[in-house]
Amino acid sequence: MNYQDVKYTQLSNKTEVCSRCCTPRKLFTYFFILIVTLIGLLVTCYSHSGICNKYDNRKVHIRLTKRRLPHCIIIGARKAGTRALLTYLKVHPDIQTAQYEVHFFDNQENYDFGYGWYQKQMPYSFPDQLTIEKSPAYFTESSVPGRVYSMNSTIKILLIVRDPVQRTISDQLQLNFKGLDMGLEVKPFEELVLNPKTGNIDMNFKPVQRSYYDVYMKNWLKYFPLNQIHIVDGDQLIADPYPEVYKVESFLGVRHAIPQSDFVYNATKGFYCVKTDTAYQKCLSGSKGRSHPHIQKEVIEKLKDVFWKHNENFFELVNQRFFWNNKTMASKIGK
Repeated sequence: MNYQDVKYTQLSNKTEVCSRCCTPRKLFTYFFILIVTLIGLLVTCYSHSGICNKYDNRKVHIRLTKRRLPHCIIIGARKAGTRALLTYLKVHPDIQTAQYEVHFFDNQENYDFGYGWYQKQMPYSFPDQLTIEKSPAYFTESSVPGRVYSMNSTIKILLIVRDPVQRTISDQLQLNFKGLDMGLEVKPFEELVLNPKTGNIDMNFKPVQRSYYDVYMKNWLKYFPLNQIHIVDGDQLIADPYPEVYKVESFLGVRHAIPQSDFVYNATKGFYCVKTDTAYQKCLSGSKGRSHPHIQKEVIEKLKDVFWKHNENFFELVNQRFFWNNKTMASKIGK
């Protein structure tokens, strides 16, 4: 065989090998695998920087992540700012939050499903991230503290409270809007909160009962020490959220990753929004931040008198005072 024959044979062999290995279909497969791998790396990078929540909504399971029982629970109080706090914490890169109120500990049917079911309601998270769940009904249900303790006696607890008069009004306002949506007749707040026979505050009125913070706090302190429960000032969270969120970060033991400049007041909505990693302002839904109707000053004063002793007891329990028992502030609410 001469040189030309050898050269031709080698060339033919290379062409045959290439034809077997480099078909358009295989090239497309290799290219597709490469693109998918790059996308996976990008998703992992961005998710670990605080954007993982949006992928969790689509139930995308990123490598190294899994669903975990919560490290912290926001237990309430109802209509005190729990959704606002969760919205702010949601943008923190070291925190993952449940997408809805699970009501595991206060709903017997859910509780009977067990911890495995509860864990499946949590978002996917990395090992170094905290998982937080919020259900405001937990604070006032007597069985909940013991159930939480049985699951995790060292869990961290966040409680948000605000002026009980304002909280009571907000509570009923929400119920009124739900009633209107259902086509029901809605009575004025004064008619609902006052006993028609005596003219005094109806002590059995649910929104009033939910504002007895001391009663429910005593139940939680039977199971958890005070240093395991952080009290958030809901009124300050509305007026200036940054200091309150900063204190929550310290309590949770995470880095201070939400700067004051990320809190932007939205004049249209009437409350603060927070910037995300994409510079998008994350705000509460349109159902939040509704203005309160005018309430008769006499009713405000009666509510203040009802809550006075409960407030003092609560201040003593948590070693922290709020402005609620200030008569000057109370009179301003009714204006």
